[in-house]
Amino acid sequence: MKKILICQAFVAVVFLSGANSCEKSEGKEIEAHAKSENIKAELKASCREDEDCTTIKKDCCGCRQGGSQRAIVKDQVEKAKEELKTRCSGVMCIQAISTDDSCTKNSLCKSGNCVLE
Repeated sequence: MKKILICQAFVAVVFLSGANSCEKSEGKEIEAHAKSENIKAELKASCREDEDCTTIKKDCCGCRQGGSQRAIVKDQVEKAKEELKTRCSGVMCIQAISTDDSCTKNSLCKSGNCVLE
């Protein structure tokens, strides 16, 4: 009887420890997402001509890994890559050509914004 109670207490401690670490992890994910949204807002710099724009992967996985791409002002590429590096650490992507429409488009400057067409 004592062994069963000790085992149940151990399981309860392990379970509760895991719940706390999940809550901490979830908080970090929410904080990382908020930072990501702030950086995305900063990355919306304007362009003057098509040559000011380029494409980068939209999320952790690009077009050669089942993902998608987006248009961005060339001046912001390094900042965007750094943000993705931070947000996507530990993410593994598949090795497959994406069928997302964005992967077949080019970046252009339209009304001061880089867009895909």
